Amino acid sequence: MLRLVRAWLDRFPDLLASPRVRKSTLQVLPFWFAGAIAGLVAVGYARAFSILEEQFQARAAQSPWVLLIACPLAFFVSWALVFVFSPEASGSGIPQLMAAAAPASGRMMVNRLLSSRAAVVKVLSSCVAVAGGGAIGREGPTLQISGAIFRAVQARLPSFWPRVPTSSMLLAGGAAGLAAAFNTPLGGIVYAIEELARTHIASFRSGVLHAVLVAGLVAQMILGPYLYLGFPKIGVWSNRDLPWCVLLGAAAGLVGALWARALFWVFRLRGRLTSVRAQAGFALVAGLAFAVLVLFTSHSTLGSGRGVIEDVLFRETSPADASVVLGRLAGSFISFSAGGAGGIFAPALASGAALASALSPAFAPVEPRLLIVLGMVAFLTGVTRTPFTSFVLVLEMTDRHSALFPMMIAAMSAYAAGHVVDHESFYERVRTAIVAAEPGSAPGVSGPIRED
Repeated sequence: MLRLVRAWLDRFPDLLASPRVRKSTLQVLPFWFAGAIAGLVAVGYARAFSILEEQFQARAAQSPWVLLIACPLAFFVSWALVFVFSPEASGSGIPQLMAAAAPASGRMMVNRLLSSRAAVVKVLSSCVAVAGGGAIGREGPTLQISGAIFRAVQARLPSFWPRVPTSSMLLAGGAAGLAAAFNTPLGGIVYAIEELARTHIASFRSGVLHAVLVAGLVAQMILGPYLYLGFPKIGVWSNRDLPWCVLLGAAAGLVGALWARALFWVFRLRGRLTSVRAQAGFALVAGLAFAVLVLFTSHSTLGSGRGVIEDVLFRETSPADASVVLGRLAGSFISFSAGGAGGIFAPALASGAALASALSPAFAPVEPRLLIVLGMVAFLTGVTRTPFTSFVLVLEMTDRHSALFPMMIAAMSAYAAGHVVDHESFYERVRTAIVAAEPGSAPGVSGPIRED
């Protein structure tokens, strides 16, 4: 045995000098470097986002009427930053990454959608929106920002460097961004496969794994190991609960799909506004409507909704009020409609949690906290149509492996129910609109949103 080890060590220098080994090592280094940067940026962005969210909620609690000034102003500035400096930074950012990663995307399109300017404006616009109470998340924007980082690293590789495919870098960037945003490495990998990829996994699997590993490790080195939501007590489920899981999954998925379809309709409506004055007025009216909604519901409408999830999972013993459900559904809807930057993932999870909590008395045989977990999976599936990603994300956020099968059932029920409303997800429709707006797109297609 020692002779074999000694013989292998004697060959090690020759092995390192091998062209094949040198090429594979050089090819993986950009994924490590970009993954480390993406992890650092994701942590800093998350921290800034959280501070701004908490500070505004504290100010609003002291003087609720500040909402009538702060919300319209924040929504307007968030929209203006996007409109003036980078229209590609609007919305979630995931459709932009999907469009850039598509096989048919040209270099100019990729550079435009994932430019450094778009990434900076994405951060500023979303932070301004949440500083004014906007019910948005940071996870979708993190994916576009991470994709921009990976694209920038690839574009700056010297000419002698072995070729690294653009699609592999972008897919790895999206996976790394999601992994760092939620501390869900498996969720990042699954999402890259289920939603972002349009090629066989063999063409990008190594890069995705390296990127997710480095980005996740960097985030954990700064924040420490943690669960996004903690360890909820969901009890022990039995086979008798399965019909209820199917029903709840279908109900929450149906609501999520209707919500997303209505949001796309508003995006299309806003796309018909041709004048700057009309678009600016739309953002101001959205901000004012959001402020009035908060005054008539509760402060749980503000922000990403993580506090709502923690309340119904860990602190509340009674079902969520109808005002909480209305606030989360309508609040995030209005916030996204305003035209600034902001993510959907976390608000969708909060909407699903509030909805399931409110419906839990109708599903009395099942533990309410299990229903809340299933509601998060199902609502997110209804919006994104990514059932595997949805239950893997929530599984990693809660570490409730005992509920794996109910989560899978709820996700598939939601997926089936969503197709009753629309055969495409919100992200897919916006991605199609982005591609259609490119020069040389199909005749008769114009404007930011394509007509059905």
